[in-house]
Amino acid sequence: MAEREEMTDSDRQPFLNDLANRRVEFERDPNFHQFLDDLCRISQLSRDEAEQASTSVLCLLDQHLRSGSARLPDAHIPDSVEKLLLACERPGEQPALVFDRDEFLATIADDLQCDEAVAEQRASQVFEALRRQMSHEEIVHFGRMLPARIQNIFF
Repeated sequence: MAEREEMTDSDRQPFLNDLANRRVEFERDPNFHQFLDDLCRISQLSRDEAEQASTSVLCLLDQHLRSGSARLPDAHIPDSVEKLLLACERPGEQPALVFDRDEFLATIADDLQCDEAVAEQRASQVFEALRRQMSHEEIVHFGRMLPARIQNIFF
C-alpha cells in the first residue's frame, strides 16, 4: 500500500476543522445511527467498538474508491454509502490505494489492534450493516466496485 504524506501543521488545521464539521454532520444523520445500531446488533460490539470498526473498514474503502483504483472507472458510490463516508479523513489528493484481501485485513487488524481473523469478522459485520442501508441494486453495484477478493467478504 502507498504511504500517506505527512501534513504540515499549517495544512493540518483547516483539514481538522473541516473534518470536525463533517463529523458533526455525520453524527446527526439518522442513517448513521441506524447503521451503528444494526452493527451493534449484528456484532454484539459496544457502540464505541462498532464505530471504530466501521470507521476502519469504511474509511479504508473510501480511500480506495476515491483514489481512482476502483474497478469501475465510472462507478458512483450509492448515496446511502456516501453519507456513511462523510467522517473519513480526506487530506488532499491521495495516491492510488490498491490493496488485496490480505492488506485490507492487515490494515483493519492494525487499526483495531486485533488479529486478522477478528478483522475479517469485523469487516464482514460492517458490510452486513452497510448492506442493510442499501437497495439490492446498490449492493450489486457497490460490490462490483470492490477488489475481487474483498467482494467475498462483502457479499
